[in-house]
Amino acid sequence: MNKLVIFLTLLIIFEIHSPSQTLAKGGLIKSIMNIFKEGSNKIIKTGDDTIKSMGKTKDELLERIRSKTTNETISTSSAEAKITENVGTNQHSQNFNNLKDYPRAKYIKNLKNKFNRGDDLADAADFFDIDLNSDSKSNLNKGFYSLVIIDWIGRIYKESKYFSKPEEKKMLLMCSTNKDIFYIALLMEQKPKRAFIHQHVKIKNKLEKVRKMNPQETVIIRENAEIKPQELAILSDTDEIKIMSTLPELNEEWPSNYFTIYKNKGFEYDNLKTNFASIKKKVNINKKHKFNCHKSTKKGLL
Repeated sequence: MNKLVIFLTLLIIFEIHSPSQTLAKGGLIKSIMNIFKEGSNKIIKTGDDTIKSMGKTKDELLERIRSKTTNETISTSSAEAKITENVGTNQHSQNFNNLKDYPRAKYIKNLKNKFNRGDDLADAADFFDIDLNSDSKSNLNKGFYSLVIIDWIGRIYKESKYFSKPEEKKMLLMCSTNKDIFYIALLMEQKPKRAFIHQHVKIKNKLEKVRKMNPQETVIIRENAEIKPQELAILSDTDEIKIMSTLPELNEEWPSNYFTIYKNKGFEYDNLKTNFASIKKKVNINKKHKFNCHKSTKKGLL
């Protein structure tokens, strides 16, 4: 039993350490197995030597392991608690099944028919054929539509260790903030790849109270309405980030909803009418993000 614990501990240490500073995984496992043949004293000595070679103390490595596993657990459990309290586990599973069980055409049709005013579901494909040189009202949005990436790849879903394992052709992301939950459906099984807001849920009890002149009186202002299901326009598709948006509303030059997903699962939602340059300027790939996106499974989150 002691040998098994030591074996697993060594694997974890090597896993969280930079690959450039460790052995290849195959060689690592072989080396550890050879160590076991020489007895427990050799195992302990080799473990100590390995830690020293990393420039870390035992306590530092244990704290790093503890922090890594705890943060991952808290992040996922907190997000799943949001689902339970605000979406419901049955609705979550239904969202997942609707995407996974139906072919593209059927899924999109169901998405349109499932909600009230479903016929108004915004389809970005309707806008890709706009003649930007025409004199129509669409000229107001020339700047926006010139940025839309039609044949996007989804680079972060290939480069991210989290999003790429396992690789999925149809993926349902659950992205949340302290006020909103977004289910974002990605259809990547054929070209053109497409992204939809499958469902937007406002987190309960997020009401803002504003005091009037009388300190005893308060006025409750409700949050902005939930965004109806619609196709998202892809504005940035790099190895580090993906930026999507809703379409500009009537007589508006730019969208009012932007969604930024980072390679490390970080998530930012901007609900403001601003140009794309302002959104891109605030992107920070080195920032420790407060909010995240998770891959949905039938019963929870990956």
